[in-house]
Amino acid sequence: MKQEQEASDLSALSYDAIIRLTYRVAYKLTMKQDNVQKKVGDVMGGKVLDLPCFRAYDQGLEEGIEQGIEAFIEDKLEDGISIDIIKSKLCKRFEISEEKADEYIDKVLSKTE
Repeated sequence: MKQEQEASDLSALSYDAIIRLTYRVAYKLTMKQDNVQKKVGDVMGGKVLDLPCFRAYDQGLEEGIEQGIEAFIEDKLEDGISIDIIKSKLCKRFEISEEKADEYIDKVLSKTE
């Protein structure tokens, strides 16, 4: 698995998820065998895993999309495109509601004032 990651065939996120999920499976399989459970805990680190890497990834993705939307709006405003057309393009390209598009537009406009 390490070779796959080094060859870029397996992302760091996937590698991390496989390791963490392997621990969960091993834990569930050995719940009733204290001796085996202790050994698995020693090898795997003994932590309860909630996959924080997925939360961090999702948060980063969300922030990146928001930054992209704001840059898109700024670019269109600089080109003299009307707000109605910008809103229409936001709804179409980013699959957001008109209300959400208005929020983004208002946010960008408040920065430029």
